[in-house]
Amino acid sequence: MSDSFRSTIDELERHLEDLQAQTADTMRTINSLCRVLGEAPRYQESDATVGAKAGSQLNGDEYYGKPLASVVRTILENRKVIGKGPATVAEIYDTMKLGGYVFEAKNAENAKRGLRISLAKNSTTFHKLPSGKFGLLEWYPAAKDNKPKNGDSPETSKDEEEELVAVGEGGAMVDEADASPRPSKPK
Repeated sequence: MSDSFRSTIDELERHLEDLQAQTADTMRTINSLCRVLGEAPRYQESDATVGAKAGSQLNGDEYYGKPLASVVRTILENRKVIGKGPATVAEIYDTMKLGGYVFEAKNAENAKRGLRISLAKNSTTFHKLPSGKFGLLEWYPAAKDNKPKNGDSPETSKDEEEELVAVGEGGAMVDEADASPRPSKPK
């Protein structure tokens, strides 16, 4: 039974490679027509060539010895070209392993945890979506940066500001009318 599955997988991979080659050809044709019209090409030539091989089987050494952020960026860019877009940490991890990336962790869970932390910390390049998937920040120009910048205080809401005004030094309540401290209520 496993031989039957392997055969089916191989056949589907060949079919996928054919579709990707057709996509790359279509991208090049669109670019050619845009040039005839005097317009800028809609696709970068590298997109067409990456699209043709983005989903194909990895050789096992594409990511060996390369920096983590560069590898993840490449993976996400390749996913975008073939229409997959953002990815979960598990999907990124699996692709990195298939491409020969060597994690310096004792086990897969620790490696995934480290990857998740690295992606979250590198918020100038990567963006975590509400779904938990990661994409490239450049894909989401309207995404808000919720983190305070160095030296800036985090933004507070109007309610939080009023609460901060109402509490004086040592937790004593401040009467806003005369600004004299009064003891806070015991909890």
